[in-house]
Amino acid sequence: MTITMYHNPACGTSRNTLAMIRQSGEEPVIIEYLKHPPSRERLVELLCAMSISARALLRQKGTPYDALGLADPKWTEEELIGFMVEHPILINRPIVETPKGARLCRPSEAVLDILPNPDIGAFTKEDGEVVTGKSQPIPNNRERPHMKTIQIFDPALCCSTGVCGVEADQALISFAADVDWVKQNGARVERFNLAQQPMAFAENATVKGFLERSGQEALPVILVDGDIALAGRYPNRTELARWAGVAEKSETKQGGCCGGSPCC
Repeated sequence: MTITMYHNPACGTSRNTLAMIRQSGEEPVIIEYLKHPPSRERLVELLCAMSISARALLRQKGTPYDALGLADPKWTEEELIGFMVEHPILINRPIVETPKGARLCRPSEAVLDILPNPDIGAFTKEDGEVVTGKSQPIPNNRERPHMKTIQIFDPALCCSTGVCGVEADQALISFAADVDWVKQNGARVERFNLAQQPMAFAENATVKGFLERSGQEALPVILVDGDIALAGRYPNRTELARWAGVAEKSETKQGGCCGGSPCC
């Protein structure tokens, strides 16, 4: 199981993230991106895997961000990606990729969301803050309502946000907004792209069997607590809310993360 980390050893957040990965029992492939910066194509892939815009990945502190005037909204996604390729120090860190997804791990404990084994016990950061792994016992023996895990297995997409290619896919944009909404309401949602995370499909017996029976053209397939809940289309917000056990509220949907980005 491969975990890749884009690391800056001079950064405390990056060091804490690396230590958490190792405490989980994994040894990642470490890329010191200031010495070995990602290509433009690789940077685009990472942005898409994280479902964030180029601007969301920019680092301001200790970089030429201000000197280049990058706070100005005039810069397009293409241009911001170009700045990061030219000046890798502008890429925020650390970025971690696992079979469960990719994250910009700020704060460092964000890595727990994508670690195969997030139950790392108690971890003390360099500044003394204590972080507890994801599967620790619940204090006071109080019962917590079971929060179901929703897993979305996408077909091969260049980006899950729907803004790929010449024309944006409004259905995917709307679905990405629904996923963000249900996550913000406390749901546990994992999303896997066949083009970028094929091992997640191969290692899940339910999904592997589904593909053997129905083929890739039957994707997407959605699992709820490991069982197939839907296949062949994406769920709507009402279905996501019901599976997650959260109350649906009427609100205006927002667009995808990349907002017209060429990265996705």
